[in-house]
Amino acid sequence: KKGVDGLWVDNTDVYYEFPRTAIFNGLVSILSRCHQKNIPIIINGGDVFVSKLISTGKAKIIDGVMQEEVLTAITGYSSNRFSRQSKTDRAYYETYLKRVRKAGRSIALLEYTKSASMRKEIIAYCKKNGYSYYISNNVALK
Repeated sequence: KKGVDGLWVDNTDVYYEFPRTAIFNGLVSILSRCHQKNIPIIINGGDVFVSKLISTGKAKIIDGVMQEEVLTAITGYSSNRFSRQSKTDRAYYETYLKRVRKAGRSIALLEYTKSASMRKEIIAYCKKNGYSYYISNNVALK
């Protein structure tokens, strides 16, 4: 009734912080009710929660994920400083995103950089993998 055409859901990483069945089931219940409205649901982050959705066969209640900091990392929140993501974290996210893609969900990356060459690298990576993306030079997403 308010004209909402989709949901971008943040903080499902509460399940990572408190990996309890009741929290998982509560999130699934909320998202299932939203899914009944037939509007797209994108989960921001929440990799542990989304991984469990996939492993339990419940991933169809979401349409996709937006994952931050796959190729880049925020090194200074107050100073808007960024770097390349560590090889270990990048490998983890790439493996996770392959599982998301295999589950038939869409993927978007949210990356942070002020570097023109890094922007080109992000764009090429997303194009190669069929991912959408948003690149910000500011943690406030300005």
